[in-house]
Amino acid sequence: MMSRLLWSCYVIVTVWISGVLSNTLPGDGPVLFVGIKALLFLPVCIYLYRSIRLPDGWKHGPWDRKLLLLFAGWFFLFVGLRFAVDNIEISFTLLAYAVVTTLVMVALEELIFRGITFSKGGGGASIRGKQYGSSLLFALLHAFNLLYTGNLGETVHQMVLAFGMGMFLSSVYLRYGRILYPIALHFMVNVVPEYKMLLHRPAIHWSSLSNYNYTLDERVLFSLVTCIVLTVVAHSVLPGKRLPQS
Repeated sequence: MMSRLLWSCYVIVTVWISGVLSNTLPGDGPVLFVGIKALLFLPVCIYLYRSIRLPDGWKHGPWDRKLLLLFAGWFFLFVGLRFAVDNIEISFTLLAYAVVTTLVMVALEELIFRGITFSKGGGGASIRGKQYGSSLLFALLHAFNLLYTGNLGETVHQMVLAFGMGMFLSSVYLRYGRILYPIALHFMVNVVPEYKMLLHRPAIHWSSLSNYNYTLDERVLFSLVTCIVLTVVAHSVLPGKRLPQS
């Protein structure tokens, strides 16, 4: 738990430093913001990827048709449909930049909240507890977004969705035993919003308390329902009888 807290603090501090530098250095603020984050995160990703693994003796399944269908549906929902519905214009340079930086950033989150969490053994009950605990910490990390969104409703929406996403991604990791799978799924969720941010290039700034919007909106209800669905699916992907044993 302590290691995840320390790495979470590292992520928060790094994002803050990236925001400060993007507003200080000459150039395009959002492009600098995500680029600096990626450069600072990349060495840590390499270190963590080489140091984590599921304990020997844990049983996990191979790639199967269900996982293939999951990836296909996930790509359609979070990438293809978003481009089609939002009618997003294509800039190949910015898209390539978004792909690389998003991949680095989601890889670090998955390595911390899925990889580190399950790198050591534990009984079935403790594994389920780790799922809930790491998903809660993953959700709390998104509270930091309030500093630059300035919108409580949007931040709570992101936090609740993050909890459900954490439950689901940890089940995929434990079911199939490869951290690359949750990294890929997480990447598909984040890459289009990251690309849109770069495309529209809003200024990166930290909101003052006086400018915060503390109103909750209908998105919170949507995120709660989605979170419950993702948690139920997580238990379906990794039912109790299939929990890895040390």
